[in-house]
Amino acid sequence: NEYENFIQTDASINPGNSGGALIDSRGYLIGINTAIISRGGGNNGVGFAIPSAMVEHVVNSLVEHGSVKRGLLGVGIENISEDLFDFYERRDGAVVNHVVPDSAAEKAGIRRGDLIIAVDETEVLGASELKNIIGSIAPGTTVKLTIIRDKKRITVKAKLEGKKESQEKLEELGMQLQDITPRIRQEYRIPSNVQGAFIQSVTMGSAASESGLESGDVIIQVESQIIDSVDTFKKSWNYYKGLKKKRVYIYRNGYTHLAVVK
Repeated sequence: NEYENFIQTDASINPGNSGGALIDSRGYLIGINTAIISRGGGNNGVGFAIPSAMVEHVVNSLVEHGSVKRGLLGVGIENISEDLFDFYERRDGAVVNHVVPDSAAEKAGIRRGDLIIAVDETEVLGASELKNIIGSIAPGTTVKLTIIRDKKRITVKAKLEGKKESQEKLEELGMQLQDITPRIRQEYRIPSNVQGAFIQSVTMGSAASESGLESGDVIIQVESQIIDSVDTFKKSWNYYKGLKKKRVYIYRNGYTHLAVVK
């Protein structure tokens, strides 16, 4: 839900019609109805639909790869405010306020303070539009970025990266861990505020199995260390390697459980 670009419409959308077609006067599909805002909860309000081009990209990616592959540039961005107008002398574009170390942006020479105004030949009107444009391009693709720096127009090329998802099989514990992906979060109904290492599988008779850990659990804490990924779990587990027994907190079906792993 970080990639949003809704079509706003006053066409009547009945409750329960999310997923229905939004068509124009010629009968062409232009969007998929998603939500409606109305004071009385009826169909008389403002409707929102996902553009058909965005739906097509997601569907094709799911069919081809089994998941949505989005390119990552590695920047923090914001819109041009009134205070920033004098520095850039324009109101369109996305201002870079952070560059992730060792990212595609850093490798391309992008700096904090740069104003990105175009990706290839597509104009960037604001921060959300840049996010959508980059997110619709496959990882590994090289894009040309047009930038305003010190009131001069320059171009750089950046090779977009993909999201790095850790997956680790821990033989000593008898379980396989994976970072939480959007698919896993949806399939197992894991709330967005729950972070941790997802247990993909547990070997029968292993230390993990004997401790009551199950496939589908999310490890959220080891002793006093908070877990938000497979990598932090490994670091925390090694940090407490001197303990013969470790307290492991897990999220399971809406509740937090405490297990002791030997």
